[in-house]
Amino acid sequence: MLSILGIITGLAGPIATIAGKIADSKIALAKAQTDDERNKINGEIEELNARKSVLIAEAGSRLNAIIRGLMATPVVILLWKLLVYDKALGQWTDGHTDPLGADLWKIITAVIAFYFLYDITARFKR
Repeated sequence: MLSILGIITGLAGPIATIAGKIADSKIALAKAQTDDERNKINGEIEELNARKSVLIAEAGSRLNAIIRGLMATPVVILLWKLLVYDKALGQWTDGHTDPLGADLWKIITAVIAFYFLYDITARFKR
């Protein structure tokens, strides 16, 4: 179960890690005392920026958008049924859904969290 959550929400971790490494490298660059150290650190910063750019570009690809939509569709349908049919219209529809297991709630939470994380990564593009 945790591996599914890791796959779905995994994008934010690498971007945050790379951003942290870039910040650490810039601090090390400021402290570097020789040109060799500065050149090495500048190379590392360029490589980290390239990795970050690839992650962000990949997150915005059309294929990823289609897969995200397909993965989210069952969650949207389930939440719509729970909130609208069972709760909002329940007095007229006698809507009832069996209790959902903890694993299913984790998947639902991960899918919803992914959309918020995707929005954050989209802001990195700007």
